[in-house]
Amino acid sequence: MDSVGADNLDFLLIPRVSEGESSLALDVIDTFSPEYILAGETDADLNEILKTENYNLAPAADINIGGAELKYKTTNKTSMAVLGMGGADAVIVFRPSYAPDTKGDILVLRENLPHGISPENYNLTVLSADADRAPAVMGKLLSLGADAYATGGQGNIRITVFPSGRILTERMD
Repeated sequence: MDSVGADNLDFLLIPRVSEGESSLALDVIDTFSPEYILAGETDADLNEILKTENYNLAPAADINIGGAELKYKTTNKTSMAVLGMGGADAVIVFRPSYAPDTKGDILVLRENLPHGISPENYNLTVLSADADRAPAVMGKLLSLGADAYATGGQGNIRITVFPSGRILTERMD
């Protein structure tokens, strides 16, 4: 967050307890003290730190923060959020097994394209996968006609959404 000049965090979503989604949550909470934390599930380590924090444990939520709207849902088959901000909707899929056929402007994936999601329904797809998994998944996304970027082993992506709905994507060094 330092690389983009952020020094505080209004909201932290911990979609599920796993190495990928929650392993750095405690460090983020300690460093940035988010005003609000939403967790889909917890474990003993997370429970201990959350005792002193303003948090909610919920399998689904609709939240408005700073002009952005977050809709979050987790079940045994899916874990996803839709973030509406400045003229665009970003669909973020955390549990990569199944997601209902949703549409938005930006699709953010973990390791695979979930069943029920079509990348052609999005203007931009970002794959956040390990460097060893990214090439195979990127190949599939590109073959389906997605305008896709991968972070795994290639660096971070900055996405800027303008009020007009225009989306600018930049690779960060």
